[in-house]
Amino acid sequence: MRLITAPGLLPDGPIAILSPASGPADAAEVIAKIIRFAQPGTAVRIIPAGEHPSPDEHVVGYDASAFRRMEAEMAQVSTDTRRRMLDPERAIVMPIPVGAPYSWAGMGASLERGREAFVEETAQQIADSESRDNHPYFGHSIAKHRAYFETMAGRVAEVREALDDEPSREAFDAIVAVDGSRMIEIHLARIYRSVQYFEGLNFDIPLPKILNIGIHTGWELPFLATLMRGRAGTVDCADPMGIAYLDPYVRGFLGGMHQEMGLHPVAVSSYTGTCRLPVTHDGQAIGGANGERMAAHPTQPFPCTTLDDLMRGAGGYSIIKMDTEGGEMDVLGGGINSLPRFRPQMAISIYHDAAHYLDVALWIKRHLPDYRMFVRLYSCTSVETLLYAIPREVEPAAGLLVR
Repeated sequence: MRLITAPGLLPDGPIAILSPASGPADAAEVIAKIIRFAQPGTAVRIIPAGEHPSPDEHVVGYDASAFRRMEAEMAQVSTDTRRRMLDPERAIVMPIPVGAPYSWAGMGASLERGREAFVEETAQQIADSESRDNHPYFGHSIAKHRAYFETMAGRVAEVREALDDEPSREAFDAIVAVDGSRMIEIHLARIYRSVQYFEGLNFDIPLPKILNIGIHTGWELPFLATLMRGRAGTVDCADPMGIAYLDPYVRGFLGGMHQEMGLHPVAVSSYTGTCRLPVTHDGQAIGGANGERMAAHPTQPFPCTTLDDLMRGAGGYSIIKMDTEGGEMDVLGGGINSLPRFRPQMAISIYHDAAHYLDVALWIKRHLPDYRMFVRLYSCTSVETLLYAIPREVEPAAGLLVR
């Protein structure tokens, strides 16, 4: 089966969506609506159990149960239909990024109001919050955000020079200038062709060993499970909250795929021992606030370990994703010995602290020579911005992950 990460990457031609035996009841309708919105003119229909796609349709499933059902029906269909169902170019998995509010799935309802209305409302929200002391997107007022980067002009220039493509520099420039209109423009141009954590990473390598640091709802796990289907390799996850807040859709998907994933219920930090992290109301441990007290978020003790220890135990990882709510620099610091040795590809969240837009890239430049670096923005503000760090001996994926 072929993995598609966003509707704008679907092949041309009519689409048949398999209705699932489990998962969100209206998910098929949501996917159909978004495909019609993203690709006007595309013929889309939902086919229920017992009905088969026509010869010219691409078959799309977003829940593993749909493909299990399809496989069970193969003995009852013609040879031609069975061949089409098994064709990796026509049998497509497109998971829903449930729990990722700025993804193509999360933004669908907002954009239905009309692009112009959405752009106007979003730009106005950014303008209205110019003087807020605690800006919901940037962590402090926009004025302070701009002032910080003005004082760091030399480091800003150094990071910009280190980025490897023009889209990275355009996104970085918009973030540093807090140019809301430009960030909106960048995001909307990519919304139906992108999904966070997977862009630019090359998974087409022998025996991929993946470490997923930071789970929460786990919306990325169906993508990883589909990617690893039938392949030799491993996926390990690390999160101090374990899988307590995994979305029901994700649980059902993983159960249907029978994809085993290792779990480390620990915080990944700069040392091994115990850390004390504030926990948000929705169950996210704030990795960047170890030892701090926050009135709105109760603090809890968690065991913690280092990336060096995890790498040593696994014999290294080839791909690492990290989203630890601000603890990313601690994670990197705790991998000071293993990262240069194993040289993994990395997708790193850099938006939790204004300093991280500079510090993460400069750390990689200093400690991991011969790495390509790319910045990609996954919202209409700097929220969900990632730095992709790819060793030069690994060819970056062309565009997004499409296998």
